[in-house]
Amino acid sequence: MDEEKAIKILTENLAKDLGISIVRDTRWKDKLTEKSMHFYQHSDPFVAGHCYGSRIKTTINDGKQTQENGWNFVNSQHTQSDYLFYYSLDKAIAAEEKYKSANYFFIDQPVTGTASQSSTGFYFFVTPYSIIGKKEVNHLRKHFYKDVDQNIASAMRTLDIQDYSELYKLYSQGGMDKEFMEKYELYLKFVNSQSCLVHNKKGHTERCRIENHFQHSIGELNNIISRILSKTSNIPCDDWISMGRFKFKKYEFEKYTSIGKYKDVLPDFLSFVFSMPYEDQNINVNKEILKLYAENIDYPEIMADEYAKGRHFQDYFMCLNNAQQQNFVRSMKNASERNLANDSFLWSQGFKEVNLDYMNMYKKDSQKFIEYFKSKEQEDKKIILKDIMNCDYTNKDAADWLNKNELDLVREVSMDG
Repeated sequence: MDEEKAIKILTENLAKDLGISIVRDTRWKDKLTEKSMHFYQHSDPFVAGHCYGSRIKTTINDGKQTQENGWNFVNSQHTQSDYLFYYSLDKAIAAEEKYKSANYFFIDQPVTGTASQSSTGFYFFVTPYSIIGKKEVNHLRKHFYKDVDQNIASAMRTLDIQDYSELYKLYSQGGMDKEFMEKYELYLKFVNSQSCLVHNKKGHTERCRIENHFQHSIGELNNIISRILSKTSNIPCDDWISMGRFKFKKYEFEKYTSIGKYKDVLPDFLSFVFSMPYEDQNINVNKEILKLYAENIDYPEIMADEYAKGRHFQDYFMCLNNAQQQNFVRSMKNASERNLANDSFLWSQGFKEVNLDYMNMYKKDSQKFIEYFKSKEQEDKKIILKDIMNCDYTNKDAADWLNKNELDLVREVSMDG
């Protein structure tokens, strides 16, 4: 697949998912040009504009259509006898069928022109671009990780965009286990500490760390490794290996070469798995990631999301070490929305700084506690009862009311332990 076709395939999907971006500021244009990994002018410019005219407005409730006059945006179709007006420029451009595979549109300086016999407007050239930068690459990886369409996969390979599909397959099948993570940690330590012999500019040989030469191109390093370890190589496994300007010990690479290819994408992937739909997640692997790799990913954010709306907060919390647990609890101290079940769990784990309001009410204001208790759903009531049963203080008025009005629930919770 050629590069032009590849980038258009990918930017068409990006435009569908992320919408289009309209760029007017020349400084932003320059930044995009500078920072983008793939930058391609999609096609020749077209003329769009802003002029006075009639737009058909449909009432949502009854579906009636009325004609509304005013200033509106038009796209390239305005050169034809029958065309539409739009509320905004992005909607006008998004309706351009010929440029569906462009995701950026650069706007030139507007010029005035005659929009009709009775009114004037202004017009400008719009140049479509297909642009892929870091934001777009991250989206492509997160969107196309499972059952990837072959055209998408081929386009990403053509543009040297490493996707998550191989990692996801390994992850979903449980291959990203403790042994895998430990090997990855060893690989990173190896790359960051292994030395090689390099000929400097004066012709002398000196020993340098590999990372100084390959920190921006792990692919180049892995390419050398694969060539060294190929079946056709006659290099003795216990000797230093000459490869261009570098010399390596062959046997040192044999332990790490299979995992090194993931170096550039694995850290982001390990965070991404927690945001996938639950049906795509491997919860056991997620636990291993938190046990072995939490410090290298944004575990406070992951835990905050699970605390608020997830299913596995309590299991995940127990995978963190004590320092990580304390750090998370501190970060959630002033959270605006509280999860009663998870706060109760944290309180039971010894984090008494978690403010359980109903515990204070139970101890200090029996009537306020009773009103609060009456307002809760059945499952929340069970949580509250469990906590006050484990409390070393008994509020007689509240206890009497519970035994009188919620005796069956009290017995149920008591029997459940």
